Amino acid sequence: MGAWLREHQSQPLDQQQKDLQSDPNYQRLSPEQQQKVQDRLKHFDSLPPEQKQRILNRLDLMGHLTPEQRSKVISAGQEFRNLPQERKQALRQGFRSLQGLTPEEQQKMIDSPAFQNQFSEHERDILRTIAPLRLPPAEVTPEAQHEPL
Repeated sequence: MGAWLREHQSQPLDQQQKDLQSDPNYQRLSPEQQQKVQDRLKHFDSLPPEQKQRILNRLDLMGHLTPEQRSKVISAGQEFRNLPQERKQALRQGFRSLQGLTPEEQQKMIDSPAFQNQFSEHERDILRTIAPLRLPPAEVTPEAQHEPL
């Protein structure tokens, strides 16, 4: 979906909707799924440019993951959204502290006594899943919690 959005993002919403309706992948969806895609397209169109860019970057990243990796990331995102707000903020800070480190360094930090004292095993599992993705810190914001597309 990221490539399609990138290709069509400069078009007005009504043209995007027409192009979407003629897309073979869209036509294969059930009417309920088509409606969800239409709703997401409308939502995406209403977002500010910087938020659109974050979403497009995330979709590009997700498109490069294996199905197993994608499933793990989606699951970690759902688990993250279920956390209380203060824990989400703590994980965002933990995530930022892991950025720029090699995967081995990330693992050492996640397993360190400091992280064990700061985060539950469940929270460290979430960090283990998302840290290697190399998202810019701006990706882990309250707005980025919701994946509209």
